[in-house]
Amino acid sequence: INEGNSGGPLLDLAGHVIGINEMIFSPTATNLGIGWAIPVNEVKELMYFLVNRGPWIGVTTTPNSRGLARYFNLRTSEGMLVVQVVPNSPAARAGVQPGDVILQVDAVTIKTAEEFTRAILAHKIGEGIQLTLQRGGERLTIQVEAGKVPEGMF
Repeated sequence: INEGNSGGPLLDLAGHVIGINEMIFSPTATNLGIGWAIPVNEVKELMYFLVNRGPWIGVTTTPNSRGLARYFNLRTSEGMLVVQVVPNSPAARAGVQPGDVILQVDAVTIKTAEEFTRAILAHKIGEGIQLTLQRGGERLTIQVEAGKVPEGMF
């Protein structure tokens, strides 16, 4: 990867695109150093989202923590705290509420915002997404249908 080549394809020996070159760290300011690339599967998921305006479930979340759990009297400090649910969004229709904590997406434990975003982006519009929530002292599993971001939201 040469400086200025960010955004170019990263190819394997057979000529298949396996990533998109993102940047290089070069202590010598040359093309010698360590290069980073975005894996092609992540690029495909992001392109699908941008072209199709989804998958989207309509929640604003923040990573949960001990401090948030104490402040809001939550039963867990794990997962993603739901801060806002967009009215009439897929999450709202499924019954997700502010104050819920999303612990798992499709039975995979979620620890970071990046993991949550990737778990949602791994779906296509119209697919079901299984969320495991902590609501008060109760653990719930609900299905949310991946939808599209409404016009005007971005």
